[in-house]
Amino acid sequence: MPCPRRCAAWRSRAVSGREERRARTRCARRSAPPSAPTPSSCTIARVLDAFERDGAAAAALPLADTIRRADADSWAAEPLDRDGVWVMQTPQAFRYADLVKGYAIRADATDCAAAAQAAGVRVRLVAGHPANFKVTSPEDLAFARSLVARGAVTR
Repeated sequence: MPCPRRCAAWRSRAVSGREERRARTRCARRSAPPSAPTPSSCTIARVLDAFERDGAAAAALPLADTIRRADADSWAAEPLDRDGVWVMQTPQAFRYADLVKGYAIRADATDCAAAAQAAGVRVRLVAGHPANFKVTSPEDLAFARSLVARGAVTR
């Protein structure tokens, strides 16, 4: 997908984590911007353009990996259908009032898109990028730092 002409700059900082994903999300939400190592200006522009057009937007990628259920003993069970399944990324853009309402309804939402949907908002998904993964563990942070150090990604 071509990059829209809009250019967006951003800054990031580390946010202390918690054990559960939803608790980490609350911490990150309180100290926005969200933790993603490399949202390109093109990804940011696509999200902002979709937000202006549709009122709610998030970067995401169609799921490419095979996903399987596992039994209680960790034996692989049936594969799950991945048609129509997307992996959510950041950035995500919503109206503040929609997020306040959504988190009041669903305090355990793992991202802003889930909170917005709880408030009845439809979320437009736009093309993200594989390098734009969420940093949710110390291993993710180390990997992101190694990519930046090698010059594989830039901010």
